[in-house]
Amino acid sequence: MASTVLAGRIERGTLHTGDTLELVGHGQTRRGQCVQLRAFECVVDELAAGESAGCQLTGVPPWDVTPGMVLASPDALATHRRFVARLSLPPRLSARPRSSWRGPTAIASGYRPHLYVRTADISCTITLPDAPRAEPGERVTAEIVLDVPTVLAGAPGFILRDAHSTVATGEIVELLD
Repeated sequence: MASTVLAGRIERGTLHTGDTLELVGHGQTRRGQCVQLRAFECVVDELAAGESAGCQLTGVPPWDVTPGMVLASPDALATHRRFVARLSLPPRLSARPRSSWRGPTAIASGYRPHLYVRTADISCTITLPDAPRAEPGERVTAEIVLDVPTVLAGAPGFILRDAHSTVATGEIVELLD
């Protein structure tokens, strides 16, 4: 049987050796069992929220794991594709001509940047319901649709990037589906 070692930080609850867990995200859910826990190269039986962990999970082959997936208790988390967010666009700080540098840009409905949440990198589409476009320095509410469903519950926030430049930072206001 295939096993995979997953590394990350425990966000909430407690993890024990022998627990049945689900790997959730990117449109798939895989179930496995934790056969070994490691913390700082030491084998342990239990880890709590806030601790860094390595978990050897049986039943999940390594090719089924992608960045951004979340390990959780069975049926504890769901994936989402649509949500409402509050976005903050960074202000323009330079007086240089627009043609000589790539700085903050305005965004409009239909814009397709990459969304980074936890370790996930997902393409998305932005819809601005209140205005036709948002300029650098503004705070706006937007509906975001992800190309691939991922776990968003409990996410600390996210970043929107395009061509190596930060377009906006955001926080999730409401999960739609």
